[in-house]
Amino acid sequence: AQKAKEKSQQYMNSNANRILAITPGQPILVGHHSEKKHRRLIEKAHNDIRNSIKEDSKSKYYEDKAKNIENTQVIYNDDPNAIEK
Repeated sequence: AQKAKEKSQQYMNSNANRILAITPGQPILVGHHSEKKHRRLIEKAHNDIRNSIKEDSKSKYYEDKAKNIENTQVIYNDDPNAIEK
């Protein structure tokens, strides 16, 4: 869970750095030499956001799974303390 959370933060931070390279509100200049770079930058930013959300969801899934394992009330019949539990 921690690893996925760190990866999510990395994606968010890299996205922020890329977006800062573009002037806010700058339209794509069709036919300009910078068009390809601008489109790639936007696509990478979208991919980073998607990956960040995916890693954050994975992190929450594993955190919930760990909490459920810690708080389980299951009693196994081969457990020596089954009667006490």
